[in-house]
Amino acid sequence: MIRSRFIFWLFWASLSTPLPAQQGDIVFPPGSGVLNVVTDAGVDNTGRSDVTAALQKIVAETSLRVIYFPKGTYLISGQLRAKLDPSRRPSSHSHGPWIVGENRDETIIRLKDGTWTKPVNSLEVNEKGQPDARVYEQCVLSSGDCTNTTFNKVFRNFTVNIGKNNAGAVGLMYNTSNTGYLGEVNIVSEDGQGLCGLALAGVENGPGQVRNVKIRGFDLGMYNVAHYVIACSNITIENPNKLALYNQGMTTGENFEITMARADGPAIRNLKNASLNLLNSSIRASARSNSPAIENENGFLWLRNLETAGFASAVTGTADARVDEFFTGKGTGLFNDTKKSLRLPIKPQPFVAFEKDFSKWTNPMDCGAVGNGKADDSEAVQKALNSPGKTHVVFPSDKQFRVAKPLTIGPAIVRLIGTHGRMLWDVDSGAKMTISEGSAPLMIEGFSRCPRISVKSGRTVILSAVNPGVDRPPGKGLASKYFAASLILEGTGDVFVNNSHGTMEVNNPAQKVWVRHYNSELGQESRNEFPAVHVKAGTLWMLGWKSENLMRRAIVEKAGAMELIGFNNYEVSNKLKKDGEWPIFEVLDGQFSVASLIQEGSQKNANLVWESRNGEKRILNEQSNGGKNLGLYTGYDSTRVAALREKP
Repeated sequence: MIRSRFIFWLFWASLSTPLPAQQGDIVFPPGSGVLNVVTDAGVDNTGRSDVTAALQKIVAETSLRVIYFPKGTYLISGQLRAKLDPSRRPSSHSHGPWIVGENRDETIIRLKDGTWTKPVNSLEVNEKGQPDARVYEQCVLSSGDCTNTTFNKVFRNFTVNIGKNNAGAVGLMYNTSNTGYLGEVNIVSEDGQGLCGLALAGVENGPGQVRNVKIRGFDLGMYNVAHYVIACSNITIENPNKLALYNQGMTTGENFEITMARADGPAIRNLKNASLNLLNSSIRASARSNSPAIENENGFLWLRNLETAGFASAVTGTADARVDEFFTGKGTGLFNDTKKSLRLPIKPQPFVAFEKDFSKWTNPMDCGAVGNGKADDSEAVQKALNSPGKTHVVFPSDKQFRVAKPLTIGPAIVRLIGTHGRMLWDVDSGAKMTISEGSAPLMIEGFSRCPRISVKSGRTVILSAVNPGVDRPPGKGLASKYFAASLILEGTGDVFVNNSHGTMEVNNPAQKVWVRHYNSELGQESRNEFPAVHVKAGTLWMLGWKSENLMRRAIVEKAGAMELIGFNNYEVSNKLKKDGEWPIFEVLDGQFSVASLIQEGSQKNANLVWESRNGEKRILNEQSNGGKNLGLYTGYDSTRVAALREKP
C-alpha cells in the first residue's frame, strides 16, 4: 500500500507543473477609475451588517468598470446578480462588469446561515437542453443569465462562502461570451451542504476561461452546460457529496485535482453530446468505488495523463486506473499514425505581483493625456510607458486614449493594466506597441481594445484579457491590412496568452507560446490573405478555441509546431460560399495535432485539413472522414517531433 501511494505521488509530481496559485493582493492607486465598494459606496465589510441591498444596487447598475472589494467579509442574505439587458444593446451589459477582490482568501462574500435551506429545483436540463432557470434564484453571486452577447465578464480574487445550513444554495453562476474569465476564486460550503459550487450555465454560455478555482463541499462541485468551449486550468474540487463535475457542455481542462469523500459512483459524468477534454489531472477517492472515475454516456472524450485511485477504472469501458492517452471517435492522420497527440511541453504562467507602493505607478493622464478618445495621446502614453522609477501603468476605465504613433514599452515596466480603459487606433496610423528587453516578466492585462502588440525580445510576456481592435473612421472600408496579425510574436522569450481574440503570428524558431482560451471571429476569407493563427516558426500550444465564420483558421509551416486541445467551430450563415470550401487547418510540412474538433451550426467547413509533406498534398474532408468532427487529428513528421515533445 505504501509503495502504491508513493508511485501515485511520483506520477502526479511528474506531470506538467500546474499554473501557480496566483495568490496575492490586487491593488489600484487613486485615479484608476475603479469603484471601491467600501471607500466609494460605504459598504460595510466587517461581516456584522447585511449589505445585500447596497451591493446588489452596485452590481446591477455597473457595466464598463471594475467593482473592487477590499479585504473583509460582506454578509448577504440574497443574490448578487450582475447587470442584465435582454435587448442585447452593446452599450449596456455587453462588456463587464469586472468584480475584483483585494485578496483571494481575505475578501469574502458570505451568505447568512439558513438563508436557503432547500433547493428551488434540480440542475437537470429540460427537453430544450437548458436547466430550470429557477435554480439560480438561490445563487450567491451570478454574472447574469443573459444572451450570447454577455461579453467580458470577469470575476477575480475573492471567496464565495455559502456558510452553514444552505443546502439549496448555488455558490457562483458564471456566464460569459467570447471573452471573460473567472479566476483566483474559492467557493466554499462550511458544512458541506449546498446544491452546486460553480455552475457554468445560462443561455448560450461561452466561450470563456475558468482558472485557479478551488471548490469545497456541495452536492455537485462544478456543473457545465456551456454551449461553447470553456477552457479550465488548475481546478481543485474537494469532497463533493455526489459528483465533482457534471458535464453537459464543452469542458476543456488541465490540472484538475479532484478528491472524493464518497465513492459510491463516478467523480465525473460526461453526458451524451457533451465534450470533455482533460489532461494532467488526478481523481482520488477515499473509499473504494465500483464505478469508473469518469462515466462517459456517449459523449466526446479525450484524456491524457490522468491518474485515478479508489475507482474500478479511470473511464467507462477501460480497465486501467491510469490513462496515457484516450479518445472517443475516430483518430485521423493523413501521413502518420494517430495514437498520440503532439505533446508539446506545457509551461505554467508566471505570477506578476501587484506593486503596493503607489509612487511606482503612473497614469497617462499624469503624463499629459487628454483621454477623450479624440485627441492624439501618443506622446503622453509613450511617456507613461517609459517613466523613470515607474513599474506599473494604469489606464483608467473612464478614459479613452487615441494612439496614432508606434509605442515602445520600457524595460522597467512590469504591468500595464486597462481596468476597461481603451487605446483607440486607426489601421492606417501604423500604431503598435513594441516590447523592449527587460529582466522581469511583463504583464499586460485588461484592455478591451488596444493597438497591435509586437514581441521581438527575449523577455517573458503575459497577455491576459488583451484584445487588440481597430477603431475605424465612419464609412471607411475594410482594407486587407485590417485583418493582419494583431499579436506579432517573433521573439525568443516565453509568451502566455489568456482570454484573447487577437489574431496571431508566431515567427521565430525560438519563440514558444502558450494560449488558454482563444476566440476568433475574424480570419482568412475572400477579402484578405491572413488566417487567425499563423505559425511560421516556433511552437504554439493552445487550450480551448472557439471560432466563428467559415474561414481557414490556422496555417502551420515547416519551421512551426502547433498543438490544440478543444476546438469548437461554429457558424450559422455563410455569406461567402467559397470560404466554406477552405480547410479549417492547413499544415505545410509543419507539426500539428488537434484533439476534439467539433463543428456545429447550420453551416460548416466541408474541408477539415489540408496537409502537405515533401511536395505531396492530401485532403481530409467531411466525406473522407465520415463526418464533420474529429476525436484526434495528428499531422507531423515523427522523425522530427521527438525533439519537440515534453520529456517523460
